[in-house]
Amino acid sequence: AYPNPTSKETTVRFSLPKNGGAQQQVSLEISDAMGRSLGTVARGVFDSGYHSLSFDASTLNKHDGLLLITVNVVNTTGRSTKQVKVCLLYTSD
Repeated sequence: AYPNPTSKETTVRFSLPKNGGAQQQVSLEISDAMGRSLGTVARGVFDSGYHSLSFDASTLNKHDGLLLITVNVVNTTGRSTKQVKVCLLYTSD
């Protein structure tokens, strides 16, 4: 995820394997350091290959500190999960 730390737009890059099939279900979920869900920022069906998804971190008002971005994938090989840690700096501008 970049930039890291961030206070505005954040981009998460991920890749999906060719052996996962043509249509792979992906969701990006955000939680705080305590594991409380802050929401799903993206959900969709993607082909194999490299992808980038961006979201506006400033919409997570007053959630300063460590965020966990979880990329969940369901494809023909099963389920996989990867977590990325992002430091969110809340600004009141």
